[in-house]
Amino acid sequence: MFGEKIIQLAQSDKVMEELVNSEVKVQELNNEFYELTKEYKMSSHSADYYSFFNFSNIYFWFVLAGLLLLAFGLLFLLAELQQKSKTDKTVVKF
Repeated sequence: MFGEKIIQLAQSDKVMEELVNSEVKVQELNNEFYELTKEYKMSSHSADYYSFFNFSNIYFWFVLAGLLLLAFGLLFLLAELQQKSKTDKTVVKF
């Protein structure tokens, strides 16, 4: 009877250690899960920062500058074509 109580106490300490170890592991996993969810929320809320149409995006400025240059080029081409149609045309024969 005394031996059985010692065995039960030894087993209960072992069980208690396992419970403490599993509690520590669950707490670590919970902290890791919390960090991952926090990182996901931060990445999903800052989606507008990664947008192409943002004034802090350098490629957006390159596209705007390119479109502006294209508009001026087409405007000058149109003006040149309208001027050439008003001048007299001569036919050169070889």
